[in-house]
Order: sequence, then C-alpha cells, then structure tokens
Amino acid sequence: MRVVMLSWEYPPKIVGGIARHVHELSRALAANGVRVDVVTCEHPEAPPEELDGNLCVHRVPVAPGNDRLPRVVRADRQLPRQGR
Repeated sequence: MRVVMLSWEYPPKIVGGIARHVHELSRALAANGVRVDVVTCEHPEAPPEELDGNLCVHRVPVAPGNDRLPRVVRADRQLPRQGR
C-alpha cells in the first residue's frame, strides 16, 4: 500500500498541531510497512527530500508570502500538483 500525505507544515516547520500529527502518523504507517510520501512546503533548515525507510518527505517550493492564511491557501492549491 502507498499513502501520500499533503501538509503545509511538517517538521522542522511547526506552527500548530498538524505538523506533529502528520509526522507521527506517517512514521507509524511507515513502521507498519506502508510506503508513505509526505508532500510539504520547503523549509530553509531541511533538505528538499528526506528518505527514512518507507517514509519519504518531499519539500517543495510554494509561492512566497508573509501572511499565513493566503500562504496556506496557496499551499493547499499547489501541493496536490507537486504530489502527482
């Protein structure tokens, strides 16, 4: 089985609870033999791609912006295209 998760935040970017939730859920699934791809926004303190067993994190560019809500909306629209 393969699962693709889309999240606008993922460690090391932690703003609220979604980053921790997606991180723990994806690690648990991968530990149980599921191939998990997490597609998230790029972060200056993290590599564009990380592979840890069955878990692969893809950090992709999202249009810049300082206001959080419009940035989340842009990420929601752009991340599914990156996950294909």
